[in-house]
Amino acid sequence: DDDNDDDDDDNDDDDDDNDDDSEDDEGIVKEENEKLLVNIAQITGGTVTPARNLIEMMKVAGAKKIPRSTRKKMELTIAPNLVLNAEYSLLVSKANLSTLRTQAFTRDVEGLTMTDGVGAPVMTELLKESVYTDKDNTDVEVEPANRAKAYRYGGDYITTNAYDEETLKMVSKIAMRVLGFVEKSSIPRGALIDSGYAVTGGVSPRAQIAISALAQALEQDGMVAVARFVKMEDADPVVGILFPMKIDLAEGEVPKKLVFVQMPFEEDYAKYAFSSFRDDETSVEQKMAAEHVIDSMMLGEGEFVSSKIPNPAIRSLNRTLIQKVVRGAREVEGQREGGNGEGGDDGE
Repeated sequence: DDDNDDDDDDNDDDDDDNDDDSEDDEGIVKEENEKLLVNIAQITGGTVTPARNLIEMMKVAGAKKIPRSTRKKMELTIAPNLVLNAEYSLLVSKANLSTLRTQAFTRDVEGLTMTDGVGAPVMTELLKESVYTDKDNTDVEVEPANRAKAYRYGGDYITTNAYDEETLKMVSKIAMRVLGFVEKSSIPRGALIDSGYAVTGGVSPRAQIAISALAQALEQDGMVAVARFVKMEDADPVVGILFPMKIDLAEGEVPKKLVFVQMPFEEDYAKYAFSSFRDDETSVEQKMAAEHVIDSMMLGEGEFVSSKIPNPAIRSLNRTLIQKVVRGAREVEGQREGGNGEGGDDGE
């Protein structure tokens, strides 16, 4: 029996050795295939792009829709005795350019840049670390125990601590409350800020009926509702208006939802002084010329649909990434008029 056990152990060792040899052979074959592809690409003037890199690039640079925010629940108070379980969701979200990532080249003991099987440089992530030093002696680091946060007030700095910061925070739940009603004409279009939020009744029939009735009443009377809105738990409240949602409504269809748009507080307004302007300072010829410009540049119905116009900056970046990854091009698909590529079209 002992001899049989020894034979089994020897067989297991042989199997492990065979597996290791097989993995080594596969690695060598893969490396040789990669070298062959690189050589062919160099001869033909092409490039080799790893499939994983190409897939990731297409995910980033490919066309993508702005995701709608998920519907979130909130408490909607229309009147003191009328509290509803409603929902809200973001209507529009601004798409931004992809953020740049800083990485470091990996170098060997001789100081040369290391590359992978297809000749691409091996990169490593960087760790960002902030160091606070003394103003008078930058070689002396200030320890966390000797640091303090402060608000600037005039020429002074008012220090705070963790207790002060916690006390200054709002304590409130996600909710919206109607404060009153004003005429729609009294709200200047230039005073609306931030993105709009759709306000619906969700799955509650009671809330659906109440919000639909309010939307139709506001539309019929030409009014809007002034409301206080807390978007997130313990967040600072904002004040805005509620008006009927007319998006995607068929002709003759009445609105059944509401849209909330934030309005600025006193501190949000820019204090600009403009010189006076009188009607008699404009001649009849100047007014007619302005009217002619407007008439000559009138857009037809359906010619301007913002939801189908791509952001030229994002499109230029996507094209540049594709050119660099697939073709190894060094040119940038600019968006300026008269620039490289089709930049002129993007900038118009």
